[in-house]
Amino acid sequence: SSGEPGFDAHYDLVARREFEKSLGRSVKNWPDDVASGPLKIQFENWERDNIKRLVHKIGVEVKLKRPGTLLSAAVWRKVHLYRTWIKQDWPRWCREGLLDFVVPMCYEKDLNEFRTVLARDFSHVSGHVPFVAGIGNYRLYTAEAVVDQVQAARDVGADGFVLFSIND
Repeated sequence: SSGEPGFDAHYDLVARREFEKSLGRSVKNWPDDVASGPLKIQFENWERDNIKRLVHKIGVEVKLKRPGTLLSAAVWRKVHLYRTWIKQDWPRWCREGLLDFVVPMCYEKDLNEFRTVLARDFSHVSGHVPFVAGIGNYRLYTAEAVVDQVQAARDVGADGFVLFSIND
């Protein structure tokens, strides 16, 4: 609905103009046709493609200006949810070589849940690029809990880990 966060950004006049340009025709019932109607899947694929093109463009520009720089992305876990919701298809970015390494944000407190999320995210990379586990140590309250997650990342086959903290 139009009260949801991000609604206006998805369906504003620029989005309409650019989508209609890519479609080659106007959309009669905007935004209904693209939000929940016959053009929903096509529109969402178009949005994902736009983000993929942006990631590609950033990578090209970064490497032109600073050769040898590695491009990574801290990406949302729950791949299928966020592929739909925020149009982030990071497994595709990995398959297509747009990233030099990927850092899924596996910010779980529970060690077993961390292992589950990590293994699932690791399976999406399929060896296309190095996998660096994002550990939300700001949610962990002991050094042992951090060490346990580092070890879990090593156990799953991660190429490294990043500690993320938003506290002191």
